[in-house]
This record gives sequence, structure tokens and C-alpha cells, in this order.
Amino acid sequence: MDRKTRVMIDPGHPAKDNPGAIHAGVYEADINLQVAIRLGDKLEAAGFAVGYTRKTSHPVELYDRVHIEHLTEPDLFLSLHCNSFSSPGVHGLEIFTSIGTTDADAAAEYVCTSLQLTFPQSHFRSDLSDGDQDKEADFYVLTKTRCAAMLVEMGFLSNEEERIWLTDPAAQDAIADAMCRGLIEWRDEQ
Repeated sequence: MDRKTRVMIDPGHPAKDNPGAIHAGVYEADINLQVAIRLGDKLEAAGFAVGYTRKTSHPVELYDRVHIEHLTEPDLFLSLHCNSFSSPGVHGLEIFTSIGTTDADAAAEYVCTSLQLTFPQSHFRSDLSDGDQDKEADFYVLTKTRCAAMLVEMGFLSNEEERIWLTDPAAQDAIADAMCRGLIEWRDEQ
């Protein structure tokens, strides 16, 4: 079987009418892009071919992100986000794939495990009801892409502790490193 080596990284937001979460002057879109660039560099060093839906702060609409995926036909579409909630106490990391058993489930499981091993102190918001750790949702970038697709929520900007953590370059590098290790394991098990 061919090894999965082409990854499209989607730094979530901004879009024209949706800048993403903003808390205490911290923009989700900025963190998503910073982690995406770090992750892409690590994946390229590990032999992956990497593409991006954006590499600047310029807005990219959801349909354009999916169109880019259709044109480039990657093996995996990885959308990066930061979460937000009305209660500042809510925290944790979570990974989503589309509803049902999909080609993304295996990649998501490897990334989930790598994030948990790297950040054992962090709360991992999982759904074990279907036998794996990822949650399922019908997010546009998960249902309209043609390849395996997952969405990683790296933490809550509405939670002060996680917001401070997410803006730390060392933490961003560690998040990217953990995701890279998970994707290397996924690739190497193909």
C-alpha cells in the first residue's frame, strides 16, 4: 500500500465574516497560522509533501479551503483551530473527524495519542463511544473535502491558562512536534 505522504494544513480562520475566536487581544487565526507553519516545517523535514490553505493573515473562505484541497488532492487535510466557550473554566484539546467511520480515524487516533503523551497534564476532550478518541462533527471542512480530514482544537482561548499557553512559542512548537510525531506514526503504519 502506498504510504500517505501529502498533507494539506489548514490554519483555520480568518474568513471575511468570521475572524475566529478573539480573547484578551489574542486572535485564534494568528495562533493557528503560527502552529501550522511550525508543523509544516517539521512534516517537510520528515519527508512529507506539505501544502497550506493559507500562509498569511489574508482571509480565506471555507469553500476556498475545500477548493484548494480538491485541486491538490492530498492524503490528509488537517485543520487547526483554537476553541472558545462562554464559561472560562472550560478547557482541553479535542480532535474531530466527520461522522461515521472514515479514512481520517486512524490518523486522528495517532495524533490524539501523541498529544496526550506530550501533554499529560492537559484535559483531552474525547468521545470513546465509537471505539476511538476523536469526536465526530459535520464541520464544512470535514464533510466537503474528498480526502481524509480532521480538525484539531488545540485549546480554549476563553480559558486564561490555555490562552497564555497557546501564545507561548515553545508551547506552539511542542504542539506542532506532537502532531508531527503522530502523523509520522500514521504514515509509517500504512
